[in-house]
Amino acid sequence: MSPLTTITVTGTSCSSDVQITADNTNPTCAVKGTNFTIKYKVKNNGTSPTANTVATLPTLPSAAFTYVSNTATAGAFDPATNKWTIPTLASGVEQVLSLTYTARTDATGSINYTSDATVDSGTSPDPTPGNNTLAMTSQYVYPLDNIATNADTGNFFAGDTNTINVLANDMVNGIAATINSNSNTKVTMVSQSTANALSIDANGIITAPSTLPAGTYTLTYNYCYYTTYGSVTMPSACTNCKTATATITLQNKFCYKTPTTLTGGINPSAAISTINARNTVTNWQNNYKGADLVVESKTKGFVINRLTQAQIDAIPSANLLEGMIVYNITTNKMLVYVVSVSSGNGWKEFTKQTCLN
Repeated sequence: MSPLTTITVTGTSCSSDVQITADNTNPTCAVKGTNFTIKYKVKNNGTSPTANTVATLPTLPSAAFTYVSNTATAGAFDPATNKWTIPTLASGVEQVLSLTYTARTDATGSINYTSDATVDSGTSPDPTPGNNTLAMTSQYVYPLDNIATNADTGNFFAGDTNTINVLANDMVNGIAATINSNSNTKVTMVSQSTANALSIDANGIITAPSTLPAGTYTLTYNYCYYTTYGSVTMPSACTNCKTATATITLQNKFCYKTPTTLTGGINPSAAISTINARNTVTNWQNNYKGADLVVESKTKGFVINRLTQAQIDAIPSANLLEGMIVYNITTNKMLVYVVSVSSGNGWKEFTKQTCLN
């Protein structure tokens, strides 16, 4: 009889270790009306391939987000069931599914995923099922309001306290900008051209104080707007601010220069009056020293030469004198002829009250 022989056979167990992970999950911020993408990854960490692996993925609430499209490196995704089927998953191989959503412009309500992400091991056993589930219900996608800020201008007189509201021409989600109850919604100053000249409050009101002299001042501001979604706190990583610049121009309201007074001076060479009492007063015009012509009336106005634009253009250049004044009846503007080295000779409009040199 042959002796009994014991034969020992050793080998490696055949199994897969399927794991699911995701990129761009928390915090995720998406401006309303724009797209964002989340990537799910399924990897076989085991020693054997597996087939027909199915990942069941969470959805986002339809009141805030709309599904757009998907791209997968393997298999197919069914948006109706939110299932991603991978026909074959070899050992050590990772496949990626990209899901694209749009943040609705009228996004409201919950902003977290509706369920966890799970994956099965397909046809091969999985010795580590703990990595088959990805917790997603505590992950949030924050719809950021769509802000549009625009440059602002204000033209005022110096000596007054002047204000403008920079939000008057800004927009949030296509409607007029406002300040809501969210503590992060506010207007803040970034910089200004002249230190401490202008001020701006959290509601977007720029103030130019009455002590500010004539000149041009600019102020750059940030407008931040946030919608509150219940008790959810927006993370600091989700900033939602836009920047714009306001330009404030102040001009002198009146001329306050002290007039020149004459104690002697030259008597006028001519005088015209419609006041009857002047007929009994001799040389009354001499009360106006330094004037060449004195004209006065209580019932009539003084009318300077009234010309059309064509007539003004036809004045011979030899007749043009510095200080000549006409009224342009084509444009309804008073003009003065100036001689200037810097800007050139020509007719200039009286456009604002100010002091002459």
